[in-house]
Amino acid sequence: DKDGHLLVGDGITLGNGQTYAAANTLDDYEEGTWTATATNVAATISNTTYTKIGRVVYVTGHLVCTATATGDVTINGLPYAQKPSSNGIGTCMNYLVNVAGGSTYNFSTYLSGSGLRFYRSEDNSAWLWAGASSLYNGAQILFNLTYQTT
Repeated sequence: DKDGHLLVGDGITLGNGQTYAAANTLDDYEEGTWTATATNVAATISNTTYTKIGRVVYVTGHLVCTATATGDVTINGLPYAQKPSSNGIGTCMNYLVNVAGGSTYNFSTYLSGSGLRFYRSEDNSAWLWAGASSLYNGAQILFNLTYQTT
């Protein structure tokens, strides 16, 4: 209310005691699982969860390659479409991933269109998409990604 108390009705309204605009109402929170598929690699993908708060979506998953990748790998099936002209970036931890002779400095996730991709950065190099040269049978990636939806 006007005394700075939390108002609950069609959502939680946050305000400064003076204004309670619809733009200040948190009315969209959701948790669940999503079904992921991979392109260019045979793999199992598990522990795929998401949390959506307003327009922000946070996803997690665990990729286990059951064969060597035949090209650059994309994870599809995200629970919400990406907002056009926005970026989605996250982190990952890998196991038994070939990181180009040890010269890789980071390995991260990036959302491009509807698919999550894995990238690595190397010394004096452009970003490199991870796939056939780095994901072999038995490789694993635990990943997360935060992105905006419409």
